[in-house]
Amino acid sequence: MSLDRNEKAPLPWKALFLSASIGFVFLLVNFPKFTTQVIVNTIKHPTWQTTALFPVVTVQDILTSLIGPVPEMTFQKLMSINFIGFFVYLVAVSLFALRHKDVGLLGFSIGGLILGYAALHLISWMAVIIVAILTFVVNVLGWLAYIIKIVLEFIFVRGWWLILLLVLAGVIYAFKDKLLKFLAGSVVATIVGYLLYRFVPIVWRWFLKLIDPIIRFLKMVWSKYIVPVLAFVITILGWLIFVTISVLGIFLILTTLGRLVVDQFRAAWHSGKGRKELALSGFAVGSAIALIVLTSVAAPPVASGINDGWKHSFEIIDGFIGTNIGASALARIEPTNIFVATMPNSVKTFVFTYLTNAHPPIVDSALFFAIIIIAATSVALRVFPSISKVPTKTRVSFLPTEYFAIFGGLLIAVVIIFAQAVSEGDS
Repeated sequence: MSLDRNEKAPLPWKALFLSASIGFVFLLVNFPKFTTQVIVNTIKHPTWQTTALFPVVTVQDILTSLIGPVPEMTFQKLMSINFIGFFVYLVAVSLFALRHKDVGLLGFSIGGLILGYAALHLISWMAVIIVAILTFVVNVLGWLAYIIKIVLEFIFVRGWWLILLLVLAGVIYAFKDKLLKFLAGSVVATIVGYLLYRFVPIVWRWFLKLIDPIIRFLKMVWSKYIVPVLAFVITILGWLIFVTISVLGIFLILTTLGRLVVDQFRAAWHSGKGRKELALSGFAVGSAIALIVLTSVAAPPVASGINDGWKHSFEIIDGFIGTNIGASALARIEPTNIFVATMPNSVKTFVFTYLTNAHPPIVDSALFFAIIIIAATSVALRVFPSISKVPTKTRVSFLPTEYFAIFGGLLIAVVIIFAQAVSEGDS
């Protein structure tokens, strides 16, 4: 995502450390059980283990005091506010499109929303399709391998004599002009081989006795001095490589998580600059909703918080503008049921097996609220000021860069969510 020229981008290492710090906080807030289990399994010393667990325990204590005794109720209220903010965002985008007389602005925003929300389903269906194709290919290859095995067994078990005759006939035919020379060379090679077999061992034993003192001295130097030094150096290098790879791996994971959060806020901040920015902002908003729903659908109390929040948001709107939308069919829609109904059965089974212990994703909901408010504000600020036009020419090349960067971060977030679910075990 490109920044304005007058904005000063931080140095790469500063940006990386900032993203890693955000990712660290994101990991402690969203995946405490997964982080705790990794620390317990990795660090065995009690003092170091307690020190490593201190940030996790501290962050969770702060969240517990902020959320209150009934997190499901807090989550339901927060989702009601989030859905209202989502409607405000859509209204702001619609006014933005009317203000600049460009329907494409609304189209790009809605397209980004749909693509971001459906990204998890696209990943699931692509995985199912890939597995089906691989299964078909493996079955075909297995069938061909079975036929080849039958043919080879017939040839080498029952028809070996035929192959031998064919090989001999081929050798005789190929060397028919040099057959006598070949036979003479074979005789000479046999005689030379016999002489080497008889006399070389005697000469070799005499030579070993001659250099035996030198060999024993070299063995002593090797075992007493060289081997310990090499073992020490290899051990140090091995630990350095292991620690370096571990630190870089952890840093990469934290940086990717931080970039996921930063990219969503950045997309929201620049959403009012044009079609491309609206598409990216819509993707960020849609993917944030999808992640919240994904972590909630398998836990009935949490899923009810989303569905009740959806319905309650219309009731709040009715109270403000005096309508009766809360009694319409739109308000009776249950977002979690629609989300689950469009998933492949294999993914649905996995989700309802490993995510039934999920807690209300209150922090994710709070982040979504911040993202939607920033995006709506960025668009609304460009509705009324004297901005004559916004860019309407959009480069297609942004698809494999910004879109796929956010998409990759989304994939990693899903993997970590599933890892946490597996660490918690079945319900």
